[in-house]
Amino acid sequence: MTDPDGDAPSDGRRALLAGIGAVASTALAGCQSTSPPSNESDDGDSPDNATGDPDTEPRDETDESAGENAGEDGDDGDAWTVEKDVPYRKTPQRTLRADVYRPVDAETPPVVVHAHGGAWRFGDKGFRPLFGRLAAAGYATVDVQYRLSNEATYPGPVRDVAGAVRWVRATADERGVDPARVALAGYSAGGHLAGLAAMAPDLDAVRPEGFYPDADPSVDAFVGNAGVYDFTAEGYGNAALIRQFMGGSRSAHPERYEQASPITHVDADAPPALLCHGTADRIVPFEQSERFAGALGDVGVPVERLTIEGAGHLFYTADRRLDAIAGAQIGFLDDVLK
Repeated sequence: MTDPDGDAPSDGRRALLAGIGAVASTALAGCQSTSPPSNESDDGDSPDNATGDPDTEPRDETDESAGENAGEDGDDGDAWTVEKDVPYRKTPQRTLRADVYRPVDAETPPVVVHAHGGAWRFGDKGFRPLFGRLAAAGYATVDVQYRLSNEATYPGPVRDVAGAVRWVRATADERGVDPARVALAGYSAGGHLAGLAAMAPDLDAVRPEGFYPDADPSVDAFVGNAGVYDFTAEGYGNAALIRQFMGGSRSAHPERYEQASPITHVDADAPPALLCHGTADRIVPFEQSERFAGALGDVGVPVERLTIEGAGHLFYTADRRLDAIAGAQIGFLDDVLK
């Protein structure tokens, strides 16, 4: 399908896309219309609907360039065990897998389901330094794959993340985690997917049809790291990688862009949230977290913010900030889940 707004990007947009491409590589993938008919099969929409730039984005080292997987060696390594590549969901495109990090000294710990970043087009699950810190504080982390936008456009990837919550609750005994204490977290594009799954667990477009239908899709807490929460914000939402994920432009599919925005679904039943964002983020505007926090606060949902002055998009992985980020997230989760 040809994108009616798929003109060649301007120099400014090319710079933005270059930054997204750098952030979206596997070094970074993590801290990260008409609406489809409600009775459609969960095929994630045809990848033929994807538009936008190819997946060979140039690298840009001007933002914080610390790799997201940095720090695995020696990062509280004796505090956790890991079960890797656990199949959790079969899709027409591939079988999705999860890595389960469990604290060694905790029985049936609360669990954080984590969605990586990567502009919806790149990235994968994989160790992030924060997982070790969470384990040392008594939390399990389930780090999940989801279909990328070259495999399935919206709403396929969010259904995968929402399905991971159902899978965790339904198989908690096998994984040794507590099904009654589940949080969703994500970075960048993963922050969007986790945010939408947290805000709208019963939305037809989010619900993975027939996948553990008896499992509770809601979560007890949400942690967003530099997430995208409003595709309808002025001046945002029309970059090529967003159009690829959405299966077209905002002008062609305004209802789809609105439906895919977590801010659209905020109500008093939303889970408590912690929103972490750097003020100098050139990839996802800091305003995204400001607007989302305002919407949550307006309906009385407890919301905390970790504002990192001068930090860019990769604050989630910068070693000098990990202790502060981990402390804020663990403190928030302790208040909500323990």
